[in-house]
Amino acid sequence: MSNNCINQLLPYNFDDIAYSILKYNKNGVQLTPFSKKRLKMIGDYIKHDEHISVILVSGYSDSYGGSHHNQQLSEQRATSVKQYLEQLGLDNEKIQVTGFGEKLHVADNRDVLGRMQNRRVIISIEREEI
Repeated sequence: MSNNCINQLLPYNFDDIAYSILKYNKNGVQLTPFSKKRLKMIGDYIKHDEHISVILVSGYSDSYGGSHHNQQLSEQRATSVKQYLEQLGLDNEKIQVTGFGEKLHVADNRDVLGRMQNRRVIISIEREEI
């Protein structure tokens, strides 16, 4: 399906879904209602665009708790996103999952707001050149 057809079918385009950040509660792995809505948008788009080559799902944690626990938590977060995308009918071979644990913080872990920013999953979608 061409991009013009997809753009007429859905009220958003590739640029709208190409990069998404999902947030998590402390020690949480559950998808929020916002996250599920965002993943459904992503899934709806990807089902109609045969040029999507890979969906990168990267999980992160804050630095509270042990590093082993945080690594597992980040992997569980990313895996739960992959499982949800698979439930929506996406090809699991295109979905690559990585957990980074408490590495690569985007905010200061010394305050609540910073830790909240660091508890995240980033979904980055790549598409073949058309």
